[in-house]
Amino acid sequence: MAASDQRARTRLLADIAAGETVRIREVELPAETAAWLAAVGLSPGEDVTLLRRAILGGPLHLRLARGGELAVARDLGTRITIEDI
Repeated sequence: MAASDQRARTRLLADIAAGETVRIREVELPAETAAWLAAVGLSPGEDVTLLRRAILGGPLHLRLARGGELAVARDLGTRITIEDI
C-alpha cells in the first residue's frame, strides 16, 4: 500500500463510535504526554473501547482491554492513530 493510501485510511481515536473497539497504533504527542498516557495504559498495541463521549467536545471515556477506564481529552484523541481489530 502506498504511503498516501495509508494516510488517507488513517483513523484517529477521536473519530471512533461509542462501543467500538480498536487498537492503538501510534501516539503522536510530546514525549512527556505520551509517557503519561503509557503509564496509565494507553500505548501502541493496547486495545481500547470507547464507552462514551462527553457533550460539547468533552473527553472520551475509554475502557482498556487489560482493565481500567480513563477519560482522555478529545484533542489528545486527534493525535492518536488507531487500527481496526
